[in-house]
Amino acid sequence: MAGKKSFIHQANKRRSRNSDAHKIDEIQTHLTLQHIPSIREKELYDKRFGTRNHIRVPDLTIDYKGKLILIELDGPVHGSLEFQTEKTKRRNADYNRAGIIYILLNEEQCKADNMDLADLASYRVREIMCKVDSLE
Repeated sequence: MAGKKSFIHQANKRRSRNSDAHKIDEIQTHLTLQHIPSIREKELYDKRFGTRNHIRVPDLTIDYKGKLILIELDGPVHGSLEFQTEKTKRRNADYNRAGIIYILLNEEQCKADNMDLADLASYRVREIMCKVDSLE
């Protein structure tokens, strides 16, 4: 078993991008074509985050009129929308405590519902932008 863990550790060290990187690329490109700039894997510091270093790194970050909109692409390791893993629940709780708007895109659910991730992300971002606009 130790040999297998060692192999996995070495493979992860050599890996330069997340396994869902191409999906995040597609979402970011889709947003950019609609003139919605986003930043990939931007470190966010907030003292209310429950992590040891108080840092979270969402997949995509959008700054719209001073409000952050985060996009998290949740694959199988995050569980489903109904049954999230404890780690995913802690992440979401951190964003809630910090008052940060976030969008969850669950790959498996989108696939089951025959929904395009990039189209759904774009729709959800625009929906939140409308809500932010109404606060002015």
